[in-house]
Amino acid sequence: MSRFKVSKFRNTEARPSRREAWISGIRAGTNPSCGNHIKSSCSLIAFNSDRPGMLGIVPLESQGDDKRHVTYLGCHSDMVTDLDFSPFDDFLLATGSADRMVKLWRLPAPGQELPLGPGLVLGPEDTQVEVLQFHPTVDGVLVSVAGTAVKVWDAAKQQPLTELVAHGDLVQGAVWSQDGALVGTTCKVSIDGFCANRLRVAVPLLSSGGQVAVLELQKPGRLPDTVLPTLQNGTAVTDLAWDPFDPHRLAVGCEDARIRLWRVPPEGLEEVLTTPEAVLTGHTEKIYSLRFHPLAADLLASSSYDLTIRIWDLQAGVERLRLQGHRDQIFGLAWSPNGQQLATVCKDGHLRVYEPRNSPEPLQEGPGPEGARGARIVWVCDGHCLLVSGFDSRSERQLLLYLANTLASGPLAVLGLDVAPSTLLPSYDPDTGLVLLTGKGDTRVFLYELLPEAPFFLECNSFTSPDPHKGFILLPKTECDVLEVEFARCLRLRQTSLEPVAFRLPRVRKEFFQDDVFPDTVVSWEPVLSAKAWLGGANGQPRLLSLQPPGMIPVSQAPREAPARRAPSSALYLEEKSDQQKKEELLNAMVAKLGNREDPLPQDSFEGVDEDEWD
Repeated sequence: MSRFKVSKFRNTEARPSRREAWISGIRAGTNPSCGNHIKSSCSLIAFNSDRPGMLGIVPLESQGDDKRHVTYLGCHSDMVTDLDFSPFDDFLLATGSADRMVKLWRLPAPGQELPLGPGLVLGPEDTQVEVLQFHPTVDGVLVSVAGTAVKVWDAAKQQPLTELVAHGDLVQGAVWSQDGALVGTTCKVSIDGFCANRLRVAVPLLSSGGQVAVLELQKPGRLPDTVLPTLQNGTAVTDLAWDPFDPHRLAVGCEDARIRLWRVPPEGLEEVLTTPEAVLTGHTEKIYSLRFHPLAADLLASSSYDLTIRIWDLQAGVERLRLQGHRDQIFGLAWSPNGQQLATVCKDGHLRVYEPRNSPEPLQEGPGPEGARGARIVWVCDGHCLLVSGFDSRSERQLLLYLANTLASGPLAVLGLDVAPSTLLPSYDPDTGLVLLTGKGDTRVFLYELLPEAPFFLECNSFTSPDPHKGFILLPKTECDVLEVEFARCLRLRQTSLEPVAFRLPRVRKEFFQDDVFPDTVVSWEPVLSAKAWLGGANGQPRLLSLQPPGMIPVSQAPREAPARRAPSSALYLEEKSDQQKKEELLNAMVAKLGNREDPLPQDSFEGVDEDEWD
């Protein structure tokens, strides 16, 4: 009967307090961080202000009939990223900042002056402090998070008791268990969420062992209650990609620095597979991203935390090329549309373009996003430009557009979007020049048309969902419904479901083929070259395919519609009338509206006063 059980809180109502209970006149900030922006003890409230490095302090309870006044505490030289009150002392406050310091403050009782300096200083860390939390049962112990480092501090001795390791990427959260025996952390994940081709979808599962579910797009509906067959990798999955020329082969990158190649049966995955078709070894650190070559068969590029990019010959199962020159984590890589160059964006704040067959060192290098939270890169505008999604120094998400042959001169244009912790993942449609951007945990998908000249970014209607998604990818153009002017079909991964999303353009004459929206598209599922030919220096051009349905006339060749006959306007009749006619019509209309009424006036019914009342 548990399935019919309902919560006793199901009819809860949230009602804001009356205005008399508000604390007005505060200047709250919107600083981006992984921590909280407001904390309270049993006596005080502390919150981020609109001035970097300053906190607003206000009493929790008003003193008598006086209103509560906000005072401001100058804590750090940069924005405050997290703060926490001690559970054992209402006036002990810990603050962390982008200036890489942790400070402990002894705050006075309400009505007294705030301190000029901290009581203790811990640090500095290697990067900005993200999260702080006091121990729930031991006084003077707190955990701090900065980059990949998680430290447990003894505040009295001003030194760390221990440092937790095994975090390969930015740690975004830390929390003590109720008894304080354990501390849990959450880490940023590099994987884009999932991947799909025209037949099936590969989705990493939350269960242990690096399990990947493979779902058939032609079999929608609820999954059976039986055990779901999966690909078991034995270790956590970091990225995965379908072979564009073989819809049954899936490449999976893992934390053990290995790349596993799986063969999915044509009828779909019907049992658990534990042995991959092949395993590629060579990287010394965990894999970050995988990208198949767009034109040549059996060629795969991989990036790793060992700061190298390796190009693999899948037919032989060996590494053929190795690219160097990165000084920090490689956030993203992308092949050019002609398959001759490879572009990367790195945590060291640089973009690089390689010609892998000519040199292991970059051909070009230029400045990239300033923020170190994450970035992605994609070739746009027929391969003439590079689009980078990243963060600025204030952690605002932004788009940067570069000319691919002049990276050193900086971006052509920079567009700021919003403040959010997740990296925007771009999906580019070369046929329309549209890019779709969203991040994990977002509810909005941005759409922009990209141009190689000003204004560079043309904003389109965005897609907004009622709940956050875990991934959003673009399907091949051949999956679109051309008759409905559907220029893009995507898959949206939710917490418990996978839903298609169609982007359509409103058109009046839908009976014609909209050839301005659907140019000839690349046949992306047929290889142009073999791996051996490409490695030997050969290049090729992909075949193009028309999406025009048989018997449908292009709108550019459609006969012009006869203009609709319009009724003469009233102004035309007025011009034909004389001034005297207009005057008479106006007077007649006024008289007709007022009418000829003989009703008594209201004052006629009033009674006068007696004569003696005038005295």
